[in-house]
Amino acid sequence: MFCADYVACFIFHAGASVVLPAHWFDAVTRRGDLVAPVAFGAIVGGASAAAIFPFDEVRKSVHPGVRGAALFKSNLAVVPYSGAWFGIYFAGRNPDSVTSQLGWGIAASSIAAAVEYPLDNAKRAMFGGQSLWTRVLPLVMWVPFAATLLVVYDRALAERNENRCEGDM
Repeated sequence: MFCADYVACFIFHAGASVVLPAHWFDAVTRRGDLVAPVAFGAIVGGASAAAIFPFDEVRKSVHPGVRGAALFKSNLAVVPYSGAWFGIYFAGRNPDSVTSQLGWGIAASSIAAAVEYPLDNAKRAMFGGQSLWTRVLPLVMWVPFAATLLVVYDRALAERNENRCEGDM
């Protein structure tokens, strides 16, 4: 996933936390349930792919002869990434433990990167190279950053939800 994809995923995920009723959003970020967080993450990824597609100059430059539906299909690699990234993280992490959040963030980011890489033709073309090392190194370097983003986002959501609940009283 490229930077704009990350930003769009967070915008859609955070936007849902504002728009959706609190009990529904809590259901898609609840620990222990894997289906709802993965499905919601995939939906967020689909919305992100659709929003970013018209502006995705990286994929257009890597695949100069490809346009339309074929190019959009490459952009959809963010869907399983986002589903695994948000879904595995929210299903497994303990919201009261930073250690748990970091561990699940690393696990979710690693699995998401492994799921996305074979599907993202642009990323494979950019990081391709001849050796496995040149293809895997960028993903390995990205995992701690992606995990940290998840933890910071989760902490911000928790603070926001606490303030939201206090406002309801």
